[in-house]
Amino acid sequence: SEYLTILNSINKQYFEIIDDLFNNNIQRKELIKEKILISLNKIGDILRGIFLITENYKKTNDWLLSFGESMTSMIMYNYFSMRLEGNIQFLDSREVIKTNSNYCNADVNMKLTIDLIKQYLNNNEFDLLVVPGFVARSELDNSTTTIGRGGSDYTASIFGVGASAECVEIWTDVNGILTCDPNIIKNAQEIPEMSYNEMFELSYYGGKVLYHKTIS
Repeated sequence: SEYLTILNSINKQYFEIIDDLFNNNIQRKELIKEKILISLNKIGDILRGIFLITENYKKTNDWLLSFGESMTSMIMYNYFSMRLEGNIQFLDSREVIKTNSNYCNADVNMKLTIDLIKQYLNNNEFDLLVVPGFVARSELDNSTTTIGRGGSDYTASIFGVGASAECVEIWTDVNGILTCDPNIIKNAQEIPEMSYNEMFELSYYGGKVLYHKTIS
């Protein structure tokens, strides 16, 4: 009953968000709710399976962890489509980001992934592309994988390389790279400029502002 209570709480949050964002578009709201409900029911099935066998395998855990990113990005895609002009597309990152089967922290096959991103970008025209971060697909059996705790930033950087972008902009809960953890030391100062090597070292040894794989 405990996992069902938590799941019902998550369900309630999602539907409240959808009601707030799409309160003026009933048709779109009901369509999104229908899609989200399918995903939420799948989550319930996975959790019931974990409960019955009393074990959570890493492969199952990755599948479970992928739903939040996929659902929220789909909601944002629909919101942008409703509010913004232009051609807005959605791409499931699992279609282009390919990994090994090291579940919960999979290694990206960078050459194949970059080639697939370039191929997608060359074959599609859009003004805005919405892509879920963090999730990928195993080359071995096409199962869902995740690419680490900073996987959304990492996904953005991979797409930046694939698109030959001039820059990648990361939005987070701080204004930039700081001298220390602002949750511990209140007068933390921004560092206006830093080399990639310095940033890699900082992130590799525990700095939370960016994932070290994003820097590399």
